[in-house]
Amino acid sequence: MNNAAKRSLRIAILDSDPYSRSWNASLLMRDWRTRVFAEIESYAQLETLLAQSPMPLDFVIADLDNGTENYALPAVLKLLQENSKKTKLIAIGQKPDEEALKHFQTSVFAGYLLKSEAQVSLAWAARECSLGFRVITPGIEVAANRTGLKLPQNVVVMLEKEAAGFLSSAGQFKVRLAFVMSMERDSIADEMQLEQDSVFTLISRLYESVGVNDLLDDDNWVRLVCEEDPILREKIQAFLENQSGAPGKESVAYHIVTKPLFRKHFSE
Repeated sequence: MNNAAKRSLRIAILDSDPYSRSWNASLLMRDWRTRVFAEIESYAQLETLLAQSPMPLDFVIADLDNGTENYALPAVLKLLQENSKKTKLIAIGQKPDEEALKHFQTSVFAGYLLKSEAQVSLAWAARECSLGFRVITPGIEVAANRTGLKLPQNVVVMLEKEAAGFLSSAGQFKVRLAFVMSMERDSIADEMQLEQDSVFTLISRLYESVGVNDLLDDDNWVRLVCEEDPILREKIQAFLENQSGAPGKESVAYHIVTKPLFRKHFSE
């Protein structure tokens, strides 16, 4: 995946729950760096996809909560290992599964995330995996240390979103409605019991809070956040220059508020 950082990642979502599958697809589709290539619900569909896809997949994101009867993790890992196109797996779940953890040394097992900790940062995790890291969340790290499992050297831990450092809990809830869920203004008004005029004022203040207005005022802090990612850099430059086809203000805000922090894994 050496050139993956310069193009959109091709991802298949493996999940037998249609609601969960749709939510994760929406998160990935809104990110400029990830492309949802397929939404599938069984091992058989994955096998067919890998055999027939004209372009290789970068990742399969598998929900371990919903598919035990449709796709067993060991079988999926074995299938990916036998696939010559170097597709890797990112697993997500509500709680750590010690049996799943035992497979984490497998070369194609690139990430294991708890949903409550990854939240809306799935695309950022995939991007980090594409750079050669294996990504886990704190709960997985705790479980690995508790069971004495030695994780690979290239493991990094995905922490809370950077926005948590400059937004209150209430502010994070508001940006989730406005920029992550992309709710219509009248729906936000209903949800928060506000007048619609007040919602427009609120959205304006949120753009200020997350730094989009700083970006427009030529403040470099947001640009520095994106400097190492060529796709983010290109898109933000297009936004600043108001180029044809450039992303909108809300899309820029989405990438800022979903950006997590990463740190190196420390074993006990």
